[in-house]
Amino acid sequence: MDGGRDFDAVVFGATGFTGQRVLKELVSQGNGRYAAAGRSRDKLRKVAESCGGAGVEIIIADTEDSDTLLQMAQTARLVLNCVGPYRYWGQPVVAACVDAGTDYLDVCGEPEFMELMEYRFHDKAKKNGCFVVSAAGFDSIPADLGVLYTMQQFQAPAVPSSVTSFLSFQIGDAGMCGHFPTWESAVGGFGSAKDFRQLRKSISADPNALRPPKPVGPRPKRIPPGQWDSYGQGHVLPFPGSDASVVRRTQARLQAQHKPTVHYSAYFTVPTRFIFLLFAFFGKLLETLAQFSWGRTLLLRFPRVFSYGLFSRDGPTERQMAQTRFEMRFIGHGYAQGTPSSPIAEPDQHVQVSVKGPEPGYIATPIIMVQTALTLQQERERCQAAMSQGGVYTTGALFGETTLIQRLSKAGVLFEVTKRTNGHGREA
Repeated sequence: MDGGRDFDAVVFGATGFTGQRVLKELVSQGNGRYAAAGRSRDKLRKVAESCGGAGVEIIIADTEDSDTLLQMAQTARLVLNCVGPYRYWGQPVVAACVDAGTDYLDVCGEPEFMELMEYRFHDKAKKNGCFVVSAAGFDSIPADLGVLYTMQQFQAPAVPSSVTSFLSFQIGDAGMCGHFPTWESAVGGFGSAKDFRQLRKSISADPNALRPPKPVGPRPKRIPPGQWDSYGQGHVLPFPGSDASVVRRTQARLQAQHKPTVHYSAYFTVPTRFIFLLFAFFGKLLETLAQFSWGRTLLLRFPRVFSYGLFSRDGPTERQMAQTRFEMRFIGHGYAQGTPSSPIAEPDQHVQVSVKGPEPGYIATPIIMVQTALTLQQERERCQAAMSQGGVYTTGALFGETTLIQRLSKAGVLFEVTKRTNGHGREA
């Protein structure tokens, strides 16, 4: 990638709910040359002034004008794309960055978009020497790097076999709320499930595609929805986000490098049976209505109604964000003496890990995205050593050998081992 650019990083979508916070975090944590990009010069100027970045420049760029996107990409070493839903607005930005040989990060939580970008742009990004990395926010760095961190606790000759994650939220009396674009992404994702399945069939038919990982040992049994889990400390539901897709793509990269891989399962937990039933009902309602155009229209017109107040066009209040925290608990199982004696042998070593931080969507995500950006720019040689000169990668594949976990822990997203044990049984 050409280092002689006008800006070290450009935040595209800097006037949006997330983009504003990313720009402020970047200016406060970095010391480079930065620019705010978007459609409205007046709004961009206000945002640049509000973050105290006297040296923040303004770039006019629009997802519907490919020339402006290419011009933006050509001025920067890195573009931080905060314009979603990415299924609608992301590909032109990725294409411009790849054409310009410019590194790209986003905070996408849409598996279909991420897997499609890898399918379409990996070879060209590799040729042009740039890195394209999605899910560089709460989706899905706590999960992806949390799994890697758990795996790293199994020191040779021990090998990991499986990692399971349990996501939970601590919410204050003001409640919790997500912003409309996240809801819009979820509606689009459920609505295009058939297209996603077809994309995966096309990818699997490609002889050059990564193969699914084959970890040692048996896959842990699925936890039935609604069951209380003592380690997850709540009633369990399968996590519907991008974590499983991202982690499995990272594991496929590890397998291609002849490194240990793990089975992975992602859950989130709620504290009461009543809340579980609410999530189950409204989740099924979302999944069903999203299959029809009239249903998607209803879902998008009345987000607060169909999400039971969890999403709105206004997004969370400052008080809601201040009172909310997240924790992701991981439990890893492995074999103390390496490869097990038989394929069905039960693991005999266990590790528990916690990743926790502030409100995930709009406080933790800017922290995570900015620390990822700084790591990419300051430790680029390590990234290149891990994944050649460029390409489309997951955060775990690209940053597994960097100091990103340590940087995040110092910035307020803490990774820590909570318990280790040897012996049979799930409880550590």
